[in-house]
Amino acid sequence: MNSSLEAYLGKVHIYIDGKLSFETANNGKWFYNPGGKIPDSFQICLTGINDCSNQVTPIMVDDPMQLPNEEPFANFSKDQNGLEVIFTDTSRDEDGEIVAWEWSFNDGNTSYLQNPGHIFPNEGWYYVSLKVTDNRGGTATKGRHLLIEQLPDPEPVNLELTVRTVKRRGNTRAILSWTPSGTSESIEIYNNNEMSLSLNDGSQEINLGKGGGIASFKVCITETSYCSNEVIVEF
Repeated sequence: MNSSLEAYLGKVHIYIDGKLSFETANNGKWFYNPGGKIPDSFQICLTGINDCSNQVTPIMVDDPMQLPNEEPFANFSKDQNGLEVIFTDTSRDEDGEIVAWEWSFNDGNTSYLQNPGHIFPNEGWYYVSLKVTDNRGGTATKGRHLLIEQLPDPEPVNLELTVRTVKRRGNTRAILSWTPSGTSESIEIYNNNEMSLSLNDGSQEINLGKGGGIASFKVCITETSYCSNEVIVEF
């Protein structure tokens, strides 16, 4: 046996056949095993104030499908990344299950997936709605206005590069140092315009070989236009 009341903070009193029988948390649900004779009536009252539900009489059926259907409750959450949004269904159905979903994105597109992803065509306000249907044909709809905006451009990075050379066993080695480091996972290192990737940890050592020559270096944040000054060394 269960009874529902719109959930408020605090506790409620449960009256069975007009007598105060239980006090329980007011979370919108209460379960009761009569263990014999079925009570004639139930009533729920908020504690501390004079606010009670109607008295209800339990209905006994052999098949739960004979009971009136409780409509589902529609709701959803979102994870937004610029124009792309991942929607997650958080709907519920107290006396069955939700079997169908219909999303409308207010841009001419719909989806029938439970948890769809969608890319909006432009920035702006969109009224996104979700209609759910339970296993007995009950429906509920939840709508929400969403502001869709492009991700802001990344903060500019002013890279400063210094290069020094050392001799080791006849080889010239260039030791590169740059600041700031750690602004990205990797960094592009250009040695005479030939690019290689490295961890953006602020330093890199490059073997220039034996003999002499000229080498130019610069570093750039991967896949951006943010680059350091160019450094030319003679060795």
